[in-house]
Amino acid sequence: MFINLIKLSPLFNSILVTALFLILGEIVSFFNLPTPIYEFILLVVYLSFAYFFTKKIDRQSLKGWELKISKQSFKGVSISLVATSFIIIFATILSQSLFHDEIIKLRGTVNFITITVTLLLFFIESFIKQGFPEELIFRGYMVQSLRKKYNIFQTMLLSVGLFTLMHAIHIFMDGLFYGILTMFYAFSFACLAYLLKSVFNTTWAAVAVHGGVHMTRMILMLFGFSENNHAIFFQSLLLFVVSLLVFFKVRNKVFMC
Repeated sequence: MFINLIKLSPLFNSILVTALFLILGEIVSFFNLPTPIYEFILLVVYLSFAYFFTKKIDRQSLKGWELKISKQSFKGVSISLVATSFIIIFATILSQSLFHDEIIKLRGTVNFITITVTLLLFFIESFIKQGFPEELIFRGYMVQSLRKKYNIFQTMLLSVGLFTLMHAIHIFMDGLFYGILTMFYAFSFACLAYLLKSVFNTTWAAVAVHGGVHMTRMILMLFGFSENNHAIFFQSLLLFVVSLLVFFKVRNKVFMC
């Protein structure tokens, strides 16, 4: 009877999945494993419970994750990644210009090998650890589940809202101000991720937004740009503004169908 109740409540499933996402991540991190092993296990764990909820609880096809490789998905990834990177770079430069943040000079040996290794580590951190698993859950499984009961706009509000609330943990970890700022950041790029996923009909576009945000920030910090509160605020604000522009551009095509 309990399982039947879950089947009838996509919102309940989504809230449960959000809680499990946080709890399982904390459980895996508790064992203090070496980083490559930790990230591999975490990815397997997230894939497993996304599969379980999709196939066993919702009894839906994995096609609903919208992870098909195609020309359309490649187009979605390319445009989403370039647009997101440009937003983060522009916002960071704007913040630096207005607040005159100090640009820290690179230290240590800089050559092709060190840059290649660093970029590879950034890619793993941005896309494998964060971008793909989080988008699989929140823009893949969750969107598929919520759309059984809610329209596209309602699904956006619910999935983005849960993703934002998940980041409320930063209020307890990093203080009220930084926690709210982090939630605003999460809300802003989650909106853009959902919209671009809907435009291109592929979750890979959302992965590109999510991973692109983190990787571009890391690369900017590598070259000495400050990652301070006003830089984060400008990035969040510009991501939100672009999300609004995209929404009003595609609302008739995507949300009224």
